[in-house]
Amino acid sequence: MMPVPVGVAGELCLGGAGLGRGYLDRPDETREKFVSWSYRDRPEERLYRTGDMARFSCDGLIEILGRRDFQVKINGIRVELGDVESALAAHPGVKRAVVVPRAAPHGRAALVGYVTAQHLEVLDGASILQELRERLPEHMVPASVEIMDALPLNGNGKIDRRALASLRSPGAPPSRARVRQSAPPGSWQQLVVEAWRDVLGADQLDDHDDFFAKGGDSMKAIRAMVRIDPRLRVSDIYRHRTAVALADHLTERYGERPAPSS
Repeated sequence: MMPVPVGVAGELCLGGAGLGRGYLDRPDETREKFVSWSYRDRPEERLYRTGDMARFSCDGLIEILGRRDFQVKINGIRVELGDVESALAAHPGVKRAVVVPRAAPHGRAALVGYVTAQHLEVLDGASILQELRERLPEHMVPASVEIMDALPLNGNGKIDRRALASLRSPGAPPSRARVRQSAPPGSWQQLVVEAWRDVLGADQLDDHDDFFAKGGDSMKAIRAMVRIDPRLRVSDIYRHRTAVALADHLTERYGERPAPSS
């Protein structure tokens, strides 16, 4: 760990004579949070890692920015998980909502939302995502929303985010247990799948895979748009994120088959 300049965010650490010895009967957590630290010529001291992100202001005050484990970077943009969770929880019928980062193809991070329903409510993840896209910037929209009967809890009765992060990849069987079918030759679906496989470098791309969950971004969406049809807009790919959905959109707008390439 290294000190950061004034105005730069870092993890807030506490030290001094009044620092506690550790957590009672929790040696693993004590080792993680209570650490020995030295910097340059300063003598070694013991610090407590609060897990809070903070920064010094120019007048010497400390501004608390939020929890370190609640902040992630998506496509280079810092995202507060709490903001996404609040948006999810605002959906009618959602009782509790949690968002966790998951590893995505090509080393990227993606968000996954987990929600439970209010009593007798029936939730649909796709509908929730569509609503979020109308309310949040694209980088804050989860790659998927999973409907849960209950959220896992840890020994303290809090939501176990680590357990959620270790769950199967979103979209994996059984919800995606379907037979892979070849797109009809010369169809919009075939054109979209071939374009997406090319720009994503993913030979095994499924017709129902989310373009952005598979490593897509705005620049790759532009490349895909050029490959598919110059009349297509990047916003169309953001709204219709699977090859099947985009192909259906193109069919509805331009007809059953794309124009022959010249």
